Amino acid sequence: MSKGLTNIQLRLLGFLRLHWDLRGYMPTVREVARNRDWAVATARQHLDVLVKKGYLYREAGHSRREGRVLRLTERGEKVTNG
Repeated sequence: MSKGLTNIQLRLLGFLRLHWDLRGYMPTVREVARNRDWAVATARQHLDVLVKKGYLYREAGHSRREGRVLRLTERGEKVTNG
């Protein structure tokens, strides 16, 4: 396990990376919630933690229905690339 990440966080980062690789854009919070079988608020909390830990960031100036577009940071890229 990567230092400072739980298994849930690692799996979530993996899902985000896979979604990006397959579709070319990050999933919405609602899509994350649906994939993980979570409530939308729970998905948002998990994503917020990954932002605070420096694995994701919210790109300013872009919006989708669920808010700003998420991106993997360099740290997040390293974790999801093996």
